[in-house]
Amino acid sequence: MKPNAYLLLVDDDPVLLRSMARALGAAGYFVEVAFSAAEGLRLARFRRPDLILLDVVLPDGSGIEVCRSLKEGPETSGACVVLISGLQTSSGHQELGLAAGADAYIVRPISMPDLVARIGALLRVQQAQSALRETHASLGRAAIGSTAQSSQDAAASTDRPPADAGVRAAEKIETPADLAAKLARCLDELLTIIECNASQVLEDPRLAPELRPPLTHVSVAANRGANLTLALLHYSGQQISQPRVLDLNENLERLATKLRATLGESVILEFQLASGLPPMFADPGMVEQSLLILAANARDAMPSGGRLILQTRPVHLSTSEAARFRGASAGPHICLSATDTGCGIAPDIRQRIFEPFFTTKAAGGGFGLSLAVVEDVVRQHHGWIDVQSEVGRGTTLRLHFPVTPDLPAASPKSG
Repeated sequence: MKPNAYLLLVDDDPVLLRSMARALGAAGYFVEVAFSAAEGLRLARFRRPDLILLDVVLPDGSGIEVCRSLKEGPETSGACVVLISGLQTSSGHQELGLAAGADAYIVRPISMPDLVARIGALLRVQQAQSALRETHASLGRAAIGSTAQSSQDAAASTDRPPADAGVRAAEKIETPADLAAKLARCLDELLTIIECNASQVLEDPRLAPELRPPLTHVSVAANRGANLTLALLHYSGQQISQPRVLDLNENLERLATKLRATLGESVILEFQLASGLPPMFADPGMVEQSLLILAANARDAMPSGGRLILQTRPVHLSTSEAARFRGASAGPHICLSATDTGCGIAPDIRQRIFEPFFTTKAAGGGFGLSLAVVEDVVRQHHGWIDVQSEVGRGTTLRLHFPVTPDLPAASPKSG
């Protein structure tokens, strides 16, 4: 199996998508989803996934024709395409799909463990084929280069150690991203213990007043460290996306205690949640991470205290309105805004706040990864961020997530 392979799932059944994304994500794959043929083609050409799991029948086109386009396209021809359908093979769809270039055809129902096993086997075959092609190409280059080589040079080359020994040794060396991910997980476990215990003690009414300030500093520092470890996981590519149907309002209310602990006693948290908000298809862990980052940044912008307002509302953008914002798309969206009464952001700094490692904080106050992570999370969900700020009057960040039509109601356990 290719480590951390990137999979694109294209299906208009949100319940099935959720099950497949959860099972494949738990198996260690990076998973992204699309609900239509057009969206699937766009994502495939932009993201270039290793494997595409494609429903045969889609609301805006045939999965078989999408498969043909993928196999003919220069950006996507190397991807493994697996068609999946509830239609019986006798209908002829399997023959048509394989003729269109599909690497496999799966008929539902299929258990999630079987699906994960079949995807793993297909990726191993793809990896072996890729290695074989590279070997053939290397042999061809070697043959061209050796036509002028003397037999004495060829004999001398036998004294060299086998080339594959070096390759095997290199394979044992972990990449910096792998090491960073392992360290981040270890640190996250330690910091979670520190933060939970500090928060528990702070909630005890018997706590001596003189102990509250230092314990608050411990809790805030642990929270910052936890955000940093999540950022390391995100940028090392080890944070697996597991989207599901969720109720954003419900997730915000469930997160209220954590948000208030992050903000501290001097900042008031206020919710303005729209009723009847449509469900969204998103990774609840990533959404929670983004909210905690926004709360931490708002807290740092209000050292003397203030107010953070988290608001949700449905919005619908026309084509002309979407053209005003980078990365925006027309149609229905859920807007999550975070408004603080802090110091605000100067115009020259505002353009750089999403740059990785850019920070205006003093040493130890931040690493410049937090808002970069938030922007990347929103982009992974095909949304965008709008920023409004005025020095001395505060900042509003609006996170826009596109609404997926015909989603079922979110489960009470989502997130």
